[in-house]
Amino acid sequence: FDQLFLADLPDRQQIARVARQLPWQPDLIVIGELLEHLDQPGRVIENCVKCFEGRPEVIITVPNAFSIKALARVMIGREKVSDDHVAYFSWATVRQLVSRFDLKVRSGHWYRASFRPHIAEAAIDLLLKPLLWLSPQLADGIIVRCGHQPSQSVSALADDLAVDRQADPEGLVGQVQEK
Repeated sequence: FDQLFLADLPDRQQIARVARQLPWQPDLIVIGELLEHLDQPGRVIENCVKCFEGRPEVIITVPNAFSIKALARVMIGREKVSDDHVAYFSWATVRQLVSRFDLKVRSGHWYRASFRPHIAEAAIDLLLKPLLWLSPQLADGIIVRCGHQPSQSVSALADDLAVDRQADPEGLVGQVQEK
């Protein structure tokens, strides 16, 4: 790396310092598989959005609290919780969180984790593939692409979105697109 910048994401002064040091301004910020580890996830989104000029797009990925696998594990009394996760998100909570910082969800997608440590997991994935094609919101994770817009209520955002059940050929990603 020619230039490497270190900053504590919840600390706005550190993010602002990095933003001033960059010889360019980003047009995209990716917050991938991070928010579920943070005590104050909203502060990180706010800092990333407010400290960079040009109003960059934001892509966020998080595990889905309501994935079919997570729900099945809870029903049999074996909730799978990572030791370093302090929060779980649903489609509605991600939309609500980003709307607090004048971001509008432009599209949403779901992903199916491709980890296959056991043959049983691979078999379950194969059985779930048709269900996830029909109901992608039950997938393992959520991806949202956000842009800057005036604030809207969560119900207004829900009215603006329609589920597109066209999955990718591998069945790994479903998506939500604006009408």
